[in-house]
Amino acid sequence: MSFTQSDLQQFTGTATWWRLPTGLLLTDGAKYVAENGGAWIIDLIESHQLNPKVKAEEMQFWTIRKHDDNTATATCTEGGKDGGEPVALTSQKILYTDLPVKEIRLYRVNDGEHVVLMLSTEY
Repeated sequence: MSFTQSDLQQFTGTATWWRLPTGLLLTDGAKYVAENGGAWIIDLIESHQLNPKVKAEEMQFWTIRKHDDNTATATCTEGGKDGGEPVALTSQKILYTDLPVKEIRLYRVNDGEHVVLMLSTEY
């Protein structure tokens, strides 16, 4: 796995939509993460769509935080509707990761026609 926070910051939009066999669309930034050792992050996010509470949210805010002991925590919130505090929808402990950054944030957006996964900088 090889990318830096600076690498991720370069993605501020997308030129191409990349469709996975599941129908999920990835932006250029999400595809970059997947191709550079982070495909497991996309798998993790999509596996949580089996949770009805998560799947019901049209806009999901995902944060993967790496800890000093190489564990991590993946958390999904609904972003804080109506200006309130974000409500956690689900969380998962990751027992080991070689994630090269301390934190990565992605948004999963379902507009009713398309489901898109993007880096937070691409929104």
